[in-house]
Formats: sequence, C-alpha cells, structure tokens
Amino acid sequence: ANTRFGMSWEERINEQSRQMTRLASVSLALNANSPSPLRLTYGMELGDLQGNRKTMHRYSIEFTQRPGPNQLFSLSAGNVSWQRLRDQNIRKDNWTFRMEYQLRF
Repeated sequence: ANTRFGMSWEERINEQSRQMTRLASVSLALNANSPSPLRLTYGMELGDLQGNRKTMHRYSIEFTQRPGPNQLFSLSAGNVSWQRLRDQNIRKDNWTFRMEYQLRF
C-alpha cells in the first residue's frame, strides 16, 4: 500500500527516413505515502535507422526530504549508458550526481 509502480511504452516510426524508436520505462516509489519518498527509475530507448541499432539505458535514484520550515534537502544520482552504436563524442557511461541543501534564516 505504501509503494507505487508505473510503466510506459512508446513506439515511433518515421516512414520517410525509415527510422524506428522504442521507448520503455519503469518507475517505483518506495514510501510513496510519506512526505519523503524514494524514487527508482529505469528507462530504455532502442533506435533503428536503416539497420543501425542504438540502445540507451537510463536509470536513477532520487530522494527528496519533505521541506521543513527552514530547510530543504534533495539527493539524486543517475546514469545514461549506451550499447552498440553511439556518436564518437558521447561517452559510454554518463553519470549525474546532485545534492541540494537549503537552510533559511
């Protein structure tokens, strides 16, 4: 009762360029009824352009504490990683970390 689960699926087809993209994602919120839930997400994108396939995976974890009268705290980490074909200027793994703390007085 304190957990929420969500899924999505999308398929895009461009008949002129013969490009197809499939997007899928799953999300899970733990302690969803509390003011400070923990969120986990995973997403995958599959692209096919004239036989060349690209696969991208995205996953993240996020915690946002319920704001108090004088403070705010948020923490998140995520990664975007590529499989198979990718552009030369894009790294295989791309990590993102974020911490936000605010104290009001």
